[in-house]
Amino acid sequence: MLELRDYERALPYAQKAVALAPDNPDYGNTLGTCLLRLERFEEAITELERASELSGAGRDLVPDYLSLVLAHAGLDDEPAATVWMERAERAMEGEAPTDSIIMALLEEARAALGEED
Repeated sequence: MLELRDYERALPYAQKAVALAPDNPDYGNTLGTCLLRLERFEEAITELERASELSGAGRDLVPDYLSLVLAHAGLDDEPAATVWMERAERAMEGEAPTDSIIMALLEEARAALGEED
């Protein structure tokens, strides 16, 4: 359902997944993404920050960080959005992303901050 961009429909499934496995950061990211796309920015921030805190070594945090840029930008909190963008850039270590989802998020986050490619 996320691939179809039907976030309203996906939301209860994401909420149930997090309720059943609250320590799974991927489920938290999915829930945070649904909330972000539904413009429920404060709730999205809570879930995305929780997901990034739960993550262990080996999990790519860039999607969480970029989504947090967008959520903070949605609240017109540019200082916090900038902090998360800096974390995302550090996590990418100067390497250009090759994953299409991350590339799209990066472009959207840069646009939200008024940055150019």
